[in-house]
Amino acid sequence: VIVSPKIPSKPAPYTIETEAKIRTSRQDGDSYGIIFGASTDGQKCPANDFSTCFEHYYEMLARYRITDGDSWMEFRLVSVGGHDENNQAIETELIGWTKVDQDPDGFVEWDVNVKVNGDITVKASDDVVGRANDSKYINNPFFGLIARSGTNGASEVKFDFYEVK
Repeated sequence: VIVSPKIPSKPAPYTIETEAKIRTSRQDGDSYGIIFGASTDGQKCPANDFSTCFEHYYEMLARYRITDGDSWMEFRLVSVGGHDENNQAIETELIGWTKVDQDPDGFVEWDVNVKVNGDITVKASDDVVGRANDSKYINNPFFGLIARSGTNGASEVKFDFYEVK
């Protein structure tokens, strides 16, 4: 599910902040994230048929992981250049899955800072956890939040706030 205000964001430089957590019961693979630098295909967000409402965008995805009783959070950053015939994103990985030193059961404040030259910095609760450079889509005006279930069923994500500044 993608939720978007469908209001154009300010041009780069900008920072998108959100504080979020996956509520109980957490399942391996449950995730949430930030969509930014998005162009629209004209559909409402979220689209009624669960297709995307965005064409090209960046996705910062935070994922809950649990294996043998050990749980952690990790994130990745991709650029999406379109969707295939099954509405699956055609992705270019900018930052691969990276474990972050945050409480997987609590809130994490995520900041995505985008500069005019395409420098993208991702922070988790004030700690820089990743950097990338890509300027293909940074001037696309739309942004949104995403919640995605893992393979074991429905996910509940609580977003405390989001802000673009």
